[in-house]
Amino acid sequence: MLEAEPDGNGSTGSLSPAIAHRIESAFKKSDSAGLLHLATVELQSPLPPPLSFARDLARGYLTRLCQTPGLDGQPPEPIAPPPEEELGFTALRAPPMKGLEYLNASALERWWTALDEQVRGEIAVFPGGAGSLPAGEESALAAHRPGDLPSGREQAGRIPPVRVHGDLRS
Repeated sequence: MLEAEPDGNGSTGSLSPAIAHRIESAFKKSDSAGLLHLATVELQSPLPPPLSFARDLARGYLTRLCQTPGLDGQPPEPIAPPPEEELGFTALRAPPMKGLEYLNASALERWWTALDEQVRGEIAVFPGGAGSLPAGEESALAAHRPGDLPSGREQAGRIPPVRVHGDLRS
């Protein structure tokens, strides 16, 4: 799927070795674990365009998840992917990357669905739902609970972050 692969000199380009190692480790687990990692652990890391594109898709998923009511009890229902037309437009905006000729609405829907299964699986492990995810676990989602993630406005530096532990509101 996506790779933080070294160039001919063993360099990962604009990625620091530490960031590249973290991303490679996450994607070795699964593509969906890699997407989740990009949207949580590497939320503010400088990434090359293909990884930034994937992070944006995963951030969109997490935004929709955070807007889902009732996450503190039962595991959430599947989060439906955006409409095919929207995914198709998103695919057309993709930066140059390896395998770009295969990137289309169907491929992005598969990424979304895999990410949804990954996240819901992680949430299902905790009886109290998403709000009970303990910080510091092996999961990228648990390490960066949705209530701890800065919003887009916070990332832009326009407002200070608001931390709401145990809740999915920002």
